Amino acid sequence: MKTTKLLIVDDHRVVREGIKYILKDNDRYAFKIEEAENPLEAIARISATDYDIILMDINLNGQSGIDLTKEIIAKRPEANVLALSMHDEESKIRDMLDAGAKGYVLKNIGAEELTKAFTTILGGSSYFSNEVTQKLINPDRFDRANYEYNKGKTLITPREQEILQMISEEMTNEEIAQELGLSKRTIDSHRQKMLVKLGLKNTAGLIKFAMMNKLIDQES
Repeated sequence: MKTTKLLIVDDHRVVREGIKYILKDNDRYAFKIEEAENPLEAIARISATDYDIILMDINLNGQSGIDLTKEIIAKRPEANVLALSMHDEESKIRDMLDAGAKGYVLKNIGAEELTKAFTTILGGSSYFSNEVTQKLINPDRFDRANYEYNKGKTLITPREQEILQMISEEMTNEEIAQELGLSKRTIDSHRQKMLVKLGLKNTAGLIKFAMMNKLIDQES
């Protein structure tokens, strides 16, 4: 069983101890767990160690987990940050995703779902607990055939719009990664995040959304 390096970033010791407890007898991963109780400690540890998973609380003393995630991704674009929070507000979820998190789960989950989240993220995809998914997928907003232009502009980041343009030009993830100087895994992650944020099922849906919201140059 391969050792999985996990960093828990949370300013509450009881939370860190609770996570370590529910993971101690995990039958899928052999965890090497380290902790950080504040942003400065987290950055120091991340600078010294390439963690497989960084479990990130949103509310930290001195800096929000959202801003810390942005800082981490700037230093290590391939970092797998999984938000673990008691907050299920849509705005916080989207801010965390825009910061570069690979997933978002609530603190009421158990060991089985947390392990599933790790497996999904380490496999190159994003993971969201059911409650979070329901917050992201709002049928009144996303399931209509005629999407609203302003909503599209708000939901999609400039980087995602750039990737959407390349997808519309039938470029593969490998080609997009090479063009942008990123890894294929990062492009895969961007694509998956767009699908989840917009409540869409596949690339065809992404292209349809982009065209209806005039997010891509259809003359290319």
